[in-house]
Amino acid sequence: MTIRKQNKIPNSVLKQMLGKEPMERAVMCHICLDTAVICPVTNITLGRPWLTILMDEYSKRILAFDLSMESPSYVSIMMVFRECVRINKMLPKNMALTDDDRKVFNNMQLDKLLSAYYIQKITYPKHLCEKLFINVSKLIERMVERCRSPWCFDELHLFISSLLYEVYDQQMTYMGTSPREIFNSKSTLRRLPARVEYDQHFIILCLPQIELRIVSGKGIRFNNIYYWTRDFLNPNLSGSKVMVKFDPLDINNVYAYLDNNWKKLSILFFN
Repeated sequence: MTIRKQNKIPNSVLKQMLGKEPMERAVMCHICLDTAVICPVTNITLGRPWLTILMDEYSKRILAFDLSMESPSYVSIMMVFRECVRINKMLPKNMALTDDDRKVFNNMQLDKLLSAYYIQKITYPKHLCEKLFINVSKLIERMVERCRSPWCFDELHLFISSLLYEVYDQQMTYMGTSPREIFNSKSTLRRLPARVEYDQHFIILCLPQIELRIVSGKGIRFNNIYYWTRDFLNPNLSGSKVMVKFDPLDINNVYAYLDNNWKKLSILFFN
């Protein structure tokens, strides 16, 4: 895990670019961790995990993170926004993306999520985002190096959670206080965004959508699993294609778009 050396940004320029209150702007970083994840059952190495971090630009507080064995995609952003609402019950007013992020994460589902909560996209130079994340990146690198042995995914997730939400959150910054104290200061709390409920509507909005699936007598197939609902007994649906969303955190949560609503499906059987 490395941070590229870039030309130093003058503090006067940096101040003009950065947010002036909590949740005004959030910035994102994707880090490939220098450690291996193994299967707890077979002990087979699964590869290196990716960490996506959402940071409040003003206080430098970590709002949420997503740990995945998949390379960063629009799913990473949707998952980290979902986690942000679960923890903080609100979303940032603006989302800072690099030019590279805009190219990779240009997705209609992500745009729909951002527009639903009036979140504006802002383009930042990549080296500015890296500068904002340099302290947390060094902390993660230092702590992961102390634990060279491979991790089980759940254990690594718990470790990262403690590192970002407790250790880093209470570290003193150059401002003489911690990200937590800056974020929670009385002078800034009154300007926080409106509350966002972590309910079924929001969760479904955050779920990634896959290619259309054909309804058969067994239901619809996703990842070699057949999912079913009694609505599929309707002869008009047989052989038709339906929109499908899935929950990356739980294979039991798969939804099909039927009669202008997202209908939760049940696992019928594994193929």
